[in-house]
Amino acid sequence: MLGYKVITIYHDESGLPDLEALKKAVSKRTAALFATNPEDTGIFNPRIDEFTKIVHQYGGLCTYDQANANGILGLTRAREAGFDMCFFNLHKTFSSPHGCGGPGCGAMG
Repeated sequence: MLGYKVITIYHDESGLPDLEALKKAVSKRTAALFATNPEDTGIFNPRIDEFTKIVHQYGGLCTYDQANANGILGLTRAREAGFDMCFFNLHKTFSSPHGCGGPGCGAMG
């Protein structure tokens, strides 16, 4: 972890990750944001681009786990949400067997 720590941003009263909590958590030492959208709860965060803009203001990178993307494919694009890197969990998005044919062999873009 090279001196970094993981900070979890919990949900606010609307059920979405707390934007104000993120603003308080980021600093010039922020390395990255790792987010799943839609989340494992099935909720799509329509403000996700605000999250990436905040992290980018401090020089952090944004990684997008599109684990549950089957419902949004063709409707949204990770780049337009401000993500620097994204990946799919093929077993969730495209209904392939868990592990994509073997752990670690899935493509990243």
